[in-house]
Parts: sequence; structure tokens; C-alpha cells
Amino acid sequence: MSINVIPKPNHIILKEGVFNINQSTKISFDENARPILKFLEQYIKQATGLELANSNETGVNSITLNLDDNLVDLGKEGYKINILQKQILLDACTIHGLFYGVQTLRQIMNDNNCNLPCVEIEDVPRYEYRGYMLDVCRHFFDKEVVKRMIDLSALHKLNIFHWHLTDDQGFRIEIKKYEKLTKIGSVRKETIISNKSDNKPHGGYYTVDDIKEVVEYAKERYITIVPEFDMPGHFLSLLASYPNLGCNGKQLEVGTRFGVINDIACAGKESTYEFIFDVLEEIIDLFPGELIHIGGDEVPKERWIECPDCQNKIKEENLNNEEELQGYFTNRIAEFLKEKGKRAVTWNESLKAGNLDDSVVVQHWMDPDKHQNTIKAINDDRTMIISDFFHVYLDYPYGMTTLQKTYEFNPVFEGVKKDKVKNILGVEAPLWTEYVTNIEKIDYLTFPRLSALAEIGWTNESDRDYNDFIDRLKSLNDLLSKSGVRYATVTQANVKGLKAKIEVCKHFKQVNNIFSIIIELIKSKKK
Repeated sequence: MSINVIPKPNHIILKEGVFNINQSTKISFDENARPILKFLEQYIKQATGLELANSNETGVNSITLNLDDNLVDLGKEGYKINILQKQILLDACTIHGLFYGVQTLRQIMNDNNCNLPCVEIEDVPRYEYRGYMLDVCRHFFDKEVVKRMIDLSALHKLNIFHWHLTDDQGFRIEIKKYEKLTKIGSVRKETIISNKSDNKPHGGYYTVDDIKEVVEYAKERYITIVPEFDMPGHFLSLLASYPNLGCNGKQLEVGTRFGVINDIACAGKESTYEFIFDVLEEIIDLFPGELIHIGGDEVPKERWIECPDCQNKIKEENLNNEEELQGYFTNRIAEFLKEKGKRAVTWNESLKAGNLDDSVVVQHWMDPDKHQNTIKAINDDRTMIISDFFHVYLDYPYGMTTLQKTYEFNPVFEGVKKDKVKNILGVEAPLWTEYVTNIEKIDYLTFPRLSALAEIGWTNESDRDYNDFIDRLKSLNDLLSKSGVRYATVTQANVKGLKAKIEVCKHFKQVNNIFSIIIELIKSKKK
């Protein structure tokens, strides 16, 4: 027998014998562990068909959930499982740890039905931040799809759901004070791909009640939602709703094309900051987590160069250029969030400013200078999240980013000092949805690469092995199939040669840019 769990536990000792779950088996639990009970009962029924009674007493033929304050070495998310021939003991210091232990039991039960192999597991995650990002702006997905992805993230012991809620092509969160953000900003008149329009309006947004429902759903699964309000770039849906937020005040439309757009938020007018602070006030009230993502990526400076207000702001604040103006802009937002007990997260372009506040968490996605800016930031004690474009971006085809390439990624880049590795908060796999229009495509692109990302985030680097992962993946995929997930097969996820090149070309044909195809093929080959 073997233990086929993903992410792989960091300490496993397989022993002789089995524990048989039967109708007489009882679930014993610490009263403080009651929130976990419903999940364990659900998973047992799914795996065995049995509905077990529960009690406050442990003993023979029982599965015991136990919270122990003395298990401080396990930290917030660690757990211990001891499957004996006569009982199962699951211990943790916190309820988070118990939840992750139950996820491990869930996979063991799915693989072995009623006869669970005796095993001793002690498990603590490698990183405290383990995330999945879903973009609902380029294409909107309703709250049920979001909750489904939260469930699947929980199965993988992820603890962050990064919700990309605003962008050029749509504003997806109800803001009571500014109704036009959803009345106008949530709907684009068409979607243009390869210079062809689908001639169909596309829209949708989440009401305040929707957001509260999803946040509570995630909380029950020990997942924190990090909302993203993208600024000062990727701001077109806001400019279409409130033109005064831009540098020239022109009436614009919600974005119909994908890519980088020159029209951005004006960084010179105080009214822009006041508007953003008002929106953030409502976002803060909805999301209890510490982190608020404020974008900061792909910010062309043409409008700022032309804008008298932005140029005056540069002079007033003794800034050297427009890059430093973006730093000033970001720092204003970060300071506001700090006053509210929150912490700003930005994409790594914000490092270009050179004046970024030390409190800002930076998310690495692409550093064209061979990661040197990211490495320097980590070594300079900047807290970083690693979402490397070439390894963990899920929206790109398997011909460009294979499963094996994702799995073998190490988020500790060469050049990061040993004593600075602690500044890497964790890892995240984003799924951008420019060309993802349905749940089937979400599934296919996300799995099994998210399973690989989960193991990168949880399992110690020295304990990871790709071939072993592939063996264990068969069992997890069986569980995913039962949940209706239409994942890519291992063969599909490791496409090579001519098929891979064709797959990449088909993808980039959508953006109608042959140079992008060539560049990405070269980069992919080098990586």
C-alpha cells in the first residue's frame, strides 16, 4: 500500500495493518473542532457511503479530532495523523491544522475506501502563502463558479484565493457610493479578438451580498480572499464610468480589446485619490483579510507625460520622473490601507519606481532582467510572493508551460541569500481569462498545474520528485473526476515538439501578433 496525497506530506512512516471504517466507527471530536466535523462526515460519506455517528469520547474504532495547544511546533497549519489498526488520531494546534489534516484523510479514503493503511504523518507547510488567482474581469464567472474554485483550492491545501475584480474590460464589484462603476463599468459592448468582434455585450458583477456569501464560504474552508482593485493602469472601466478620473477627462468606453491600454488613472489630481479611497473603504468592509492587491502592473506613462496635473505633482513632490510618480501614487494608497489595518500588494513593476514603501508586498510575475530586480528586493528584505510567468501562469497553453516545467519550478531564485529566503511569503498560480470563456477551459488549464503549484507551496524542496508526483496524481485526478473536474491528462499537460509549437501558435494567434509568438517560443525554449 502507498499514501497518494497531494501535496505530499513532509513526514510519512507507513506501517503494517489497516484501519477499517465501518458502520460502528464513531467520530470523536474536541468541541472546538466542531466546524471541521461536517467536512469529515461529508468526505467519509463520499468515499465509503457511510454516515457515522459522533461522540465526545475517544476509543476503539473511532476517528478522533483533537486540538492540542502544546503542539506549537506544528504552527498554525501543521497537523499529525496516526492511523492505527483500532483508531485514527488527528491532532493539531489550531483548527486550520485540523482542516488540512482532514484534507489528507480525504485523499487517503478516496484511494482506499474503507480500509486505510496504518501510517504516521507529521506535516507542516513550506510557505504560509499558497494561492490561486482567478480573473473575472476579462470574462465574468458567477459566484457558484468562484465557490467551486475555492473548494478545489481547499482540497489542495491552498489558503489564498486572489480575486481579480477590476480591469479595463470590466468592473465586477458593487460599490454603493459609485453606482456607475457597475451600471456602466461592468458591461463592455463587445469583445474583439484578432480584430474580430463577437458583437455581443459582456458583463456581470457581484453584489455586496454575493461578496459576503463568497467571503464566508472561503472562511469556512480556511481560505483568505485577497481582492484586487487594479490601479493606476488597467483602469479603463472606471474611466468609462467616471471620466474625471483620467488625465484628459475624455469620455471613454469599457475596454473591448485585451492588452495594455494608455488611458490610466490621473496621479496628479487629488480627486482621483479621494475617489480611490472611497472605493477602498467599501472593499475593506467586505474583505477581512490583511492583504489588498492594488495592481500596479503594465502602466504606460504617455498620459502622465502630457498631463499638467501629473507634471505639477512631480514638481510638488520633488520627484524625478513618471516612474517615481507611480511610486508616489502607490505609496499614497499603501499609507491609506495601513491606516485601516491593511497591507498593500502590487505586481513587481512597482519596484521600478525606486521609492516604494517598505510595507508593500510585491508579487513577482515577470522580471526581464533575469529576476535580478526580484532577487535584489528579496535580499533587501522586501516581502515577496512568487508567481513566475514562465512556470505558474495557468492561462498559457501546455505547449509553452508543461506540467513538468511547473512542477520543477523552485521559487527561490539563484542569488537569493539563505538568510533572506524567509522574505518569500509564498507562491501563487494566476489564471487570466482573456481567452477563457467557460468552466471547461478553467478546468483544463488549471488542473493538473494547480496540483503541482500546491506541492511547490507545501512540500519541502528536498522531498519533491516529479515521477513520484505523477504516480500520486492518478489518485487525486480520480477524486477530481468525482467532483466533475475536466482536467488535462498528463500526456496533454506535457505536450512536446511540433504539437507544442502548434499549440503555442494557436494561442498567440488570438492576439494577432506574430512577434509575440516568436518571442514567447524563444523565451520558453531558453527557460
